[in-house]
Order: sequence, then C-alpha cells, then structure tokens
Amino acid sequence: MNVAGPEPGDARPHGAAFAVSLTILTLVVHLAWEFAQCNALFVHGTYDPSWRGMLAAALGDVVMTWLVYGVVAAVSRRWRWSLGRWRTTQWAAMVPTTLVVAGLVEWRGISRGRWSYTDSMPVVPGLGIGVVPLLQLLALTPLLVALSEALLHRCSGRRRRWPLGPPRGRGG
Repeated sequence: MNVAGPEPGDARPHGAAFAVSLTILTLVVHLAWEFAQCNALFVHGTYDPSWRGMLAAALGDVVMTWLVYGVVAAVSRRWRWSLGRWRTTQWAAMVPTTLVVAGLVEWRGISRGRWSYTDSMPVVPGLGIGVVPLLQLLALTPLLVALSEALLHRCSGRRRRWPLGPPRGRGG
C-alpha cells in the first residue's frame, strides 16, 4: 500500500489535509443527520438522546467511515484510492463493508437495549435492524469521501473529475 505523501512538485493535496477534511466533513454531516432523524425513528433506551449522545453517535459514524475507507484502501493497495475515478473493485469492497459495519453497530445497539425503533423505521426482515442507519452510512460514506477530495482539489486550484461516475474496469 502506498502510504507515502506526494512527491516533490506534486500538486495533489497531502494525505493529512484529506484526513482532516474527511473527518470534519463526516462529523458535521453525520451530526446533522443524527439530529434530523433521531426523534422520528428511534426510541432511546440506555442511549443518551442529548447533544452529547448525538455527538457520540456522529463520532462513531466518523470511525465507521474511516474503517470502510481503510478496507477499501487495503483492497486497492493504495491509501489515496479516492483520487481519480473509482473502480469496480473499490465499490465492491465499499458496499458490503459499509453494510456489515453499519449492521453490526445497529445489531449491537438493539441487542444491548441502547435504542429501539419507532413504527416509522423500516426494518430489514429477519434481522430486525433499521434500514435508515444502513442507508445513512451507505449513501454518506462515498459522498463524503468524494466531497472531501473535491474540496481539497478546489482549494488547490486544480479541476478534477467527479469520482462517483460509473465504475471503470477492475483493479485498484
């Protein structure tokens, strides 16, 4: 895996700037998401529904986003796999990893009585976990990774293609 920073003279933003960008953007967007959907879809058990609880949930979303990013990086054998057009193998790693990670977090929260769902929450038949939390991470992870890359390239003055187009070929 290529974990080195950019070569001298390379106009690509440094990996640290990407890490900060993705972390902050993910935290802000997931925090807004948590507040927007929490009362309508969740019943709080032992989970704290206050500002602190929503911040903890959003920080958990940041950790899950980085876990998914790391798995895709390992499969791609390239830490900055998100530069350029994304390949089929990256999507093939991202989608199931996201669903498994989000599903495990939901299952654990439900099974430990931290929360349950209102009647408005659609659940996955047979699993009893909410569909919305799965879709949250599934939709927001690639979007936030792409937005972070786009913001860095915009700030660097370089134009770039949107990475969320149709996948290209195989490989990393």
